Amino acid sequence: MLVDSLIESRRTQIDKRRMAILPGVILVHVIVAVVLVISSIWQVNYLEEAPINIALVASAPPPPPAAAKAKAAETQTKTTPPPTNTNVTPIAIPDFTPQVLTTVESAGGDDYGVEGGVDWGGVGLDQGGVLGGVPGGVAVPRPPEPDQGPVIVGGDVQAPQRLTELVPVYTEPARKARIEGIVILQLTISRNGDVIDVKVLKGLPMGLADAAVDAARRQKFKPAYRASTGKPVDCLYTITVQFRIS
Repeated sequence: MLVDSLIESRRTQIDKRRMAILPGVILVHVIVAVVLVISSIWQVNYLEEAPINIALVASAPPPPPAAAKAKAAETQTKTTPPPTNTNVTPIAIPDFTPQVLTTVESAGGDDYGVEGGVDWGGVGLDQGGVLGGVPGGVAVPRPPEPDQGPVIVGGDVQAPQRLTELVPVYTEPARKARIEGIVILQLTISRNGDVIDVKVLKGLPMGLADAAVDAARRQKFKPAYRASTGKPVDCLYTITVQFRIS
């Protein structure tokens, strides 16, 4: 019994030692495993990427247009045969004599033509002239055409002159509203000096434009005339009527 108890106690001590050593052994295995994993990661060799060879091939540039045109012209010159001269001396001599035409001059001369004249000439007519013209004469200027409506004053057309005073009526509404300004009118004046038409180019409110038109229609003018002929003409004439409260 004593021997068995001693053996049993011995086994119990051995098991206690093993149990005490077991955590340390496990920790050592874990440390070794971690070290192996880390060392394997450090020793990994990355494969280098193979270089890519790129070759750029450029085509030849097209010839400039000038060079192409010059080359085309040169080719055309080479291919075009030189012109042949058709006016050459005949090899065979003709066996006839060409006839020479002669003119017969009359004793008294020709009354209907002269040497070097034209076939459509006649008595009293000169080349390029008119019937009844005088050799060496001067051209008569054409009379001016009559005016087709009123003309604008300026240049050859002299301005008309006012013979009566222009006195417009200041309307009462415009006077109360104290409206002032100018009215611009375009008058059509006949060759008799009368105002036959009035056009308002710039007006004023409250009846002032109508008052200016009425005053302009009562005007009398010395008519406009052309300086070249001295004749009166119908004309267009612009006037300004001023309204001011005194």
